Amino acid sequence: MKKILILVPSLNMGGMERMLVNVANALVKCGYSVTVVNTTGDDPAITGRLDSKVDYKKYVVPVKFFLHATWKDWIHGNVRILPYKYWTKFHSAKYLHKKYIKEKYDTEIAFYTGYPVKIIDGCSKYTKKVFWLHGEAWLMDGMIQGYWSQKQADNVYKNYDQIVCVSKRIEHDFRKRFGNACNVTTISNINDTEQILLKGKKEKINTKDLTFVLVGRVDNQHKGFDRVLTAAKKLHDEGYHFSVWVVGDGIDFEQLKNQKDFLQMDYVTLWGMQENPYKYINSADVFICSSHYEGYGLVVAEALILGKPVISTNVSGPAEILENGKYGYLVENSTEGLYLGMKAFLNETGLIDEYHNKALERADFFNPERIVKQIEEIL
Repeated sequence: MKKILILVPSLNMGGMERMLVNVANALVKCGYSVTVVNTTGDDPAITGRLDSKVDYKKYVVPVKFFLHATWKDWIHGNVRILPYKYWTKFHSAKYLHKKYIKEKYDTEIAFYTGYPVKIIDGCSKYTKKVFWLHGEAWLMDGMIQGYWSQKQADNVYKNYDQIVCVSKRIEHDFRKRFGNACNVTTISNINDTEQILLKGKKEKINTKDLTFVLVGRVDNQHKGFDRVLTAAKKLHDEGYHFSVWVVGDGIDFEQLKNQKDFLQMDYVTLWGMQENPYKYINSADVFICSSHYEGYGLVVAEALILGKPVISTNVSGPAEILENGKYGYLVENSTEGLYLGMKAFLNETGLIDEYHNKALERADFFNPERIVKQIEEIL
């Protein structure tokens, strides 16, 4: 039985984390021995989704800031003065690998950029090294974490046996930067189609007006939920009747709540974090992806699987999933673009049926068996 290690810096709620769970669960079902090592925090809502056969290890190196360290901590190298992304610069890949990884594996996967890549680089020469790249933003500052220079970081990425990108756009950008120095391929994110459909049918919520839904981490600089509220306010002032649901939590939740309250938007509901977001997607009429940037857009694929019409900003991942507008309604990456997209569905109710049918057609593309076969080929 082939042994697979997946290293991740955290398992809190997010698209990348849910993707990891889907990959790990799919591999154990195929007969692989899978270990997931997490180096910092986690969320039971995510870790609870891991298959019982996945060996999950939350292994935090017992480092202490120097003010709280004893002489034993200094002797055993368990003292750090700076956060992880800086602390790891002071240690070799071999040292870090010995600290975090306690066993030998056939394949080790760095599921995040930066210092996880450095840790896996310290593995045995007989172990296959794989790096999973999730977003174009991580091709920039994120890739240098754990290294003293961009050149040093780039040389390590070139050491990897396989680079996996979650979209063709990311693969294009990666090749533009590294040329033919790396073995690169694109593999779409895995979706647990069966569970999505099952959970989507639970407890359908009745709605009176046309309802738009947004799902994800409330981070306005990334997800842009505040732009949807601004667009919604403009449409409501023009006399349109509709509802907006926001499902998720994050650093800007209070800011979004303040925006809703200040503008007296009683037609907006902030549901917060929900264990089953699929019933909200399935109960709404139209799904909105308002991201400023998005490497893939897992929730866009999930909305299509549920047959929901999708309005999305024209950013790389969602645009690729929607085949540049063939299977969803792409809009300019701006508040005005989102306003016009929402207005189109409010004015032309026939668009809902049209894009519902397109969503169902596209859903076949997310067959998990096809994607698992691609993953097995690179292990």
